[in-house]
Amino acid sequence: MFKKILIAYDGSDRSKHCLKTGVRLADDAGAELVALWVSKIPLNFNDQNAETESSKLSRQRFTEKLRAEIIEYNETSGKNIDFVSVTGSPAAEIIDYAKKNAFDTIIIGFRGHSDVWEDLPGHLAYKVSERANCNVFIIKNNS
Repeated sequence: MFKKILIAYDGSDRSKHCLKTGVRLADDAGAELVALWVSKIPLNFNDQNAETESSKLSRQRFTEKLRAEIIEYNETSGKNIDFVSVTGSPAAEIIDYAKKNAFDTIIIGFRGHSDVWEDLPGHLAYKVSERANCNVFIIKNNS
């Protein structure tokens, strides 16, 4: 059933739980796993060219922190989870990446970092579940 699983990953506790859930599903099915981070351009910049160097550097540092977390997880667990980072609108980028790369499942937390993903609880998860052309697992609890 599961061949390719995309995990929306932002470093929050909930997304770490999504990662562990994805690993369990992948282990049972022999599926490929990818952790996707969507770096959102701050609202006060209408395009990447207008973004300040300080803001870009901050986003890059956070992205590298997340990449390091996945690498560490791989090393300690013996797993092989790929890490991908894209920039844009989180819901649109998750849906687009899943579609372009033929993922059959997306795992996403009900809420991640409110200042990074979305302001309303479940807003991002709702958008992804409504618009994705594959299965979407929404993780509400960390247990």
